[in-house]
Amino acid sequence: MTRPCRGTFSRKRKNILEEMVILDFLCLVGKYYSVEELTPEIIRSFVDKIIVHEKRKGNGHYRQKVEIGITL
Repeated sequence: MTRPCRGTFSRKRKNILEEMVILDFLCLVGKYYSVEELTPEIIRSFVDKIIVHEKRKGNGHYRQKVEIGITL
């Protein structure tokens, strides 16, 4: 009988963890599936962080980068 290599176990564990994260996210989405109004509570459930960068002027226009991190 051959022994599986160590990498096989770590890949399986990684896949299981990814599946758990996906299932958790789908449960969260299911909770708000038929929402009629977007409330602060719903936004807080999905948004982990918001980063607003300093505005910069280029080509005569101001640009400001905004990063939104979602909860997974």
